[in-house]
Amino acid sequence: MEIIGKGEYELGAVWVARKIPQGYVTAHANQARITTFPLNDPENTLYAPDVISFAKAHGFYPKDGKDEDFSFSDTYNPMSFEGARLCEARVSFLHYFVCFLSLISKTIFIVALIFDHKFCIYPSCHLLFHSGVVFLR
Repeated sequence: MEIIGKGEYELGAVWVARKIPQGYVTAHANQARITTFPLNDPENTLYAPDVISFAKAHGFYPKDGKDEDFSFSDTYNPMSFEGARLCEARVSFLHYFVCFLSLISKTIFIVALIFDHKFCIYPSCHLLFHSGVVFLR
C-alpha cells in the first residue's frame, strides 16, 4: 500500500493498494513502488476514489492524460538521486539476495533493479521466516 498526504491542497490522502501475488515478495523503503495499476480489479487493487482526479486537478498529471496510463509513483513520488541512493538501494539489496542471478554481476543487477523499479519479485528459493527477520535489520 502506498499513501501520500494531500498537503497544503486539501485534507486527506491519496492511496493505492495492490495485492502481492502468492509466492512473491516485495519491499518498500520510503519510496513509492506502485506504478500503473488496474482500475477495474477490486480483487487485487484498491485505490482512493480521487487518486487520479486529484493529480489532474493540481497539475501533477496532465488533464488529458489517460487514466489507465497513470503511474502513482511517477506522479506523487518520482525517483530522485536521493531516492535511488538511500531508498531503492536497500530494496535492491533485498531483491538481490532473494532472487540471485549468477549469470550477471551484482552491480549490474542492483542498478537494473533501481531503474526498473519492480513492485514485487519471485524469489529463486524458498524463504523461511528467519530470512525475513534478517532482512529487517
